This record gives sequence, C-alpha cells and structure tokens, in this order.
Amino acid sequence: MKKYNPKINIAILLTLTLFILLHKAGIESIQGGYPRIGQCLIWSSHILKFAFVILLIKLLCRWVITTKPFLRILLAIVLLPFIMASCAMTIMSGRIILNASRPINPNKFITNVSMVDELSELADEMITQPRVFWVGNNVDYFIFRLKYDDGNYSFNSKSISSGHDFTQPVWAEDMSKAAHFDSPFIDNSLEPTNQKLVDHNEYTFCKRASSVIRKNGFDNIKLYPESNVVQYQIYDFIGWDNGSYYVYYYCPDTHLPSDFKYKKKLNSNWYFIREPRFQK
Repeated sequence: MKKYNPKINIAILLTLTLFILLHKAGIESIQGGYPRIGQCLIWSSHILKFAFVILLIKLLCRWVITTKPFLRILLAIVLLPFIMASCAMTIMSGRIILNASRPINPNKFITNVSMVDELSELADEMITQPRVFWVGNNVDYFIFRLKYDDGNYSFNSKSISSGHDFTQPVWAEDMSKAAHFDSPFIDNSLEPTNQKLVDHNEYTFCKRASSVIRKNGFDNIKLYPESNVVQYQIYDFIGWDNGSYYVYYYCPDTHLPSDFKYKKKLNSNWYFIREPRFQK
C-alpha cells in the first residue's frame, strides 16, 4: 500500500488559488484596457483549472485504493458523479469570478457613487449628440453605430488607426442590410457594405464610452434619442438558450417612459431589469 503523500493536497490548494487569482487578474486587465495581457492570464488560469481537476481525480482515486474494502465500494459509486460535478463547478467558476467583477447586483451598483456618477455623466453627454446611438465592446476592439441621413451604420474601431485622417471615409456596414444572428456558433463580425465619413469628435466620444463601460464591466451602451433614455447592458449567456441580460436604464427625467419595462427603480434616474436571453 502506498504511503499517503500530503503534497497532493498542497498542490490542489495551490492550483485552485492560482486559478482564481489569474482569472481575476485577467478580467481586471481586460477591463483596464490591456486585452492581450488579460487573455494570456485567463488562458493560463484555464490550464490551472484543468490541472486542478486532474489532481482532484488523482486524490480521489488514491482514497479508493487506500481505504478499507467496504468503503471502496461506496467511493467507487460516488467517484464518477463527484468528478463530473467537480468539472462542472470548475467550468462555472470562471463565470462566477467574472460576474463578481461586473455590476449585476443593482443594490451594489447604486451604492457605488463614483461609478454611478461617471455613467450618468456619460449618458448625459450621449443624449446631447444623438448621432451616436450604440457602442459595444469585444475583447480588444469596439463597435460603434452612427445615424446618417440615408440610414444607420456600424463601424469597427480596428478600421480607425491612431493616425487616421478623418477627411477620408471608413468602411461601414449598413444595418438595414445586416443579418447578425444571436448565436455563439456564428461569426458576427462586421461585413462592410459602404464607406462613410466619421466625425473626429464623435469617434473620440465612442472611444471614451468604450473605455468607460469596459472599465465598469458593461458590454454596451445604447441611446434611445426619442425618449432621452440611455441603456447600459451586460450579457450573461451560457450556451444557446440560457442566461440573461442585465439592463440598467438611465433617464434624466423624473419618470422612465412607459415603453421601458423595469423591475426596480434605483433612484430618480436609474432603473434595473434582468431579462432572459430569449423571451418565452
């Protein structure tokens, strides 16, 4: 019989701790504007996550071998379900860490005065320039949408370099021709259809808006100019038909228009609702 080695317990605790720390550091790096560093840290945490599961299985198998015969049968029965549950919890732990870094709790959101003030100021500024009506983040770039006389167009920030000449048009996609499906299995990158001039000041605002919402953990910001309402949204999708939208509405008026449904009024300007990914 093999002598019990306590080093495996230390290794399990170490890999679990490093996984949590690296994953959290990766999320913070992405939100802080360092996407490549953040992605490297998150991928490193995934390797540690896999190592943690392997070590856990090894420990359980050792228990099965070293315990008394009547306990071996019991451990053998629960081993597979325990391993499956451990794998599932390990996979979900990344989502738990991510959600802990985002304002998905409206009660905590509204008590963060500095964040609420920053988002309120950004929303007030967006309302004053209604041509910009949507800014959304990917890991290392952002999409922004502008209104023109002939329609609405989407732009990819990768198309605008730091030294871009704003007297030259930029490739854009006419949203009336867009067919981007809400699916995790389909590439939803822009497919340019037109070239449009972008105002330098509007692009500067979009870049700053992207940075602000990324830092605070939001996926996009949207303006409803006809209602003077600004929407901040977080995606929390798991698979195809599971998950939620976390939506915060900002309205400078004393009442949110009836077109917008909400679950909770946070103060005189902020409202919250959590909605399923697909309406039932």
